[in-house]
Amino acid sequence: MKTHLGFFTAFMVAAWVTPWCVAQNTGDPLPSAPKGFYLLNDRQTAVESMTLPGFLSGFTLRLAWSDVETAQGVYNFDLIKRTVTHLQGKNLKLTLEIFTSMPPAYVLQGAQSTFLGPKGRAPTPWDAFAQARWQAMLTALAATPVRDSVVGADVRLADHPTLTAVDASVIGLQMIRDVKGDLVRHGEYGRAKFIDAVVQNISASRQAFPKDYGFVGFFRIQDADRSVPLDEELYTRLQTEFMGSGQPGLGLFQELWSDEGPVADGLGYYLTRQSGANAVMLQALTSWKRPFQDPAKVASGNPDGALDKSYVDYGCMYYEIYYADVVATDLRPVFEGWAAFFAGQ
Repeated sequence: MKTHLGFFTAFMVAAWVTPWCVAQNTGDPLPSAPKGFYLLNDRQTAVESMTLPGFLSGFTLRLAWSDVETAQGVYNFDLIKRTVTHLQGKNLKLTLEIFTSMPPAYVLQGAQSTFLGPKGRAPTPWDAFAQARWQAMLTALAATPVRDSVVGADVRLADHPTLTAVDASVIGLQMIRDVKGDLVRHGEYGRAKFIDAVVQNISASRQAFPKDYGFVGFFRIQDADRSVPLDEELYTRLQTEFMGSGQPGLGLFQELWSDEGPVADGLGYYLTRQSGANAVMLQALTSWKRPFQDPAKVASGNPDGALDKSYVDYGCMYYEIYYADVVATDLRPVFEGWAAFFAGQ
């Protein structure tokens, strides 16, 4: 771990990241933002067979909606349950990300409104059938019983102490991002309709998992109306609905973390405006040791400098990292040093 921060700067940043539940000054504690390093799942390898070094705080399980709902109302949450059980035995936490951009076939067939999403044809965020089915799946998932070894009994997944964060997905898009403009040019698109749909999608997740931290992927996004930027109006609405005092809370997420990004005055602009403690979550763009894309953006071969930069720029203390980096012996001191630092904040 490098010590780029001066004493005064480090002190001021540490003061800024006061625990969120305290900063909100409410009678009931809000979900605590997770922090530390979370291993990104490899869908080809079960977590039980993976090395989980001591510097990890948890594990991120990523699944397609179609993985957990094979037909209407037919759910298979076995992998989630097994993962929770294994992680609890290792004293690790779980972040759960279910991709609405990869819906079951019946949802796509039943949708009245579709578009070409990031993973292919998908329902629009405002499609009523998709919204109803997504909420039904979340309700069933939250209620599914999972063994809690601490109490020695089954508890609802939404109440399980191992689950700490849930992605607040946007139907069809997954994140708030429309790189090619396929959604904003849709014949049924309207700004108010889209923003209302985003709020409804996020609300479904926050209502199903009120005890767990929620986060949404948020990027710059624009439509034909340039009088007020779409992303600005959307961010303001999310603040109003989720980020105020006593509200359920919402963090912003990007998967562009590397030596180069996200850039604070570029795609990271809205991350810099998050005022809650550790309200920014970052996923590695690729592996520093075994890059599978954009190797020039991790040319350092070491995430130490990227950790320093993202902590200074965004106060970020939550990172999702790839397995090749987790098991790299030369990176272990870096991760151990930063994990100890985050634990002290």
